[in-house]
Amino acid sequence: SRVMPHVKSIVKEIARDSDKESIEKKGITVIKGAARFVDKYTIAVDGKQIRSKKFIIATGARPFVPPISGIDQVPYMTSDNVFD
Repeated sequence: SRVMPHVKSIVKEIARDSDKESIEKKGITVIKGAARFVDKYTIAVDGKQIRSKKFIIATGARPFVPPISGIDQVPYMTSDNVFD
């Protein structure tokens, strides 16, 4: 099947282009921290205010494995391993 190699190549491409250095080369400033909007053009990140016309909010994600008795004793899939 050609589907899985294609999916894996797309995942690899996204990972390659999503590291801090690659993003900053595109002119985007990466700031990590707890943020909140102050107004339409201002966010506060860890006490520092940043103004911009546009913001990208990338919260990230990780899979949640529910606390089901015995789940650790059987194979299960998450978004991290479903394409393996």
